[in-house]
Amino acid sequence: MEKIGVRHHLTEEEEDQMRSFFQKFDVDENGMLDTEELRQLFINFNVVATAEDISEFLTRVDRDEDGTIDYDEFMTLIEDIMSENYSTEEVIEAFNLIDEDASGDVTLEEVASALGKADVEIPQEDMKNLLETADINRDGRICFSEFRLLIQDQCNDSVP
Repeated sequence: MEKIGVRHHLTEEEEDQMRSFFQKFDVDENGMLDTEELRQLFINFNVVATAEDISEFLTRVDRDEDGTIDYDEFMTLIEDIMSENYSTEEVIEAFNLIDEDASGDVTLEEVASALGKADVEIPQEDMKNLLETADINRDGRICFSEFRLLIQDQCNDSVP
């Protein structure tokens, strides 16, 4: 079964969205994320990380050992994370179940409908906050690449 490879499966638009997401945290616009910028990235995802945690993360991800994470290292990290648990087929199947109108995007209403059909109750405000976090390009919808990142992020949060 094929595992998710982020760059292999991204459309040009999705690649642009990922680059924009990276650039959002590259405050000094030098093409690299330093420890402070990484700290802000973690805060954005409600991840509590100490300076030591960030340093360990940086050491693990910084392949060229320059003390920063460039876009390629960032994408390699995303690909490594995404390939750990789900095949592309599994994620596509889940996305298509939620994307009721087959528009290629998932809305808050579609997520609420899918959860209702599965008898899963999540407060509307929590669901709205989760989707706003996942909506990287802030267009009010979740595209497939944003959905993949959301699924992986939620699974990583549930692992002890």
